[in-house]
Amino acid sequence: MIKYIFYIGLLITYSFASYACKDLIYPSNLSQKTLDSYNVVAVVEIEKITPLADKSWYAAPFKFTGKIVKPIKGHYKSGDLIFGETSGKNPGAACPMSLTEKKSYLLFFHGSRNPVTLPRYGSFYKEVGGNQYNQYISDLESLMNKKINTK
Repeated sequence: MIKYIFYIGLLITYSFASYACKDLIYPSNLSQKTLDSYNVVAVVEIEKITPLADKSWYAAPFKFTGKIVKPIKGHYKSGDLIFGETSGKNPGAACPMSLTEKKSYLLFFHGSRNPVTLPRYGSFYKEVGGNQYNQYISDLESLMNKKINTK
């Protein structure tokens, strides 16, 4: 009897674990390679989010509109509107990003003009004031200054 209870417990645990996703493991510092792999990097206040799917096990893909609060890389200026959508297929068990309207985030985009693409899986994003936000802003400013000074 105990043997059967053990196996049932394993089956239940395994069935829930198969739906688990893993958050991106953020490095303590951002590298030049990370910066170079994105066209636009900015702090953006999210104004509107429109889900692109009715249902998703985790966070649904979405379109967004935001306002640039602090441009870091790319042609955007403070106050510019930026819009686009998430993209990408689920690479294994990676958790998709989830943003909230009226909050500001450090975001990394592909594409240099509206609409931009926000990688849904495996993208770096940090809420303003959240864990590692200040360190990443410092890293990015330092990396951008190095790039300017080496030209």
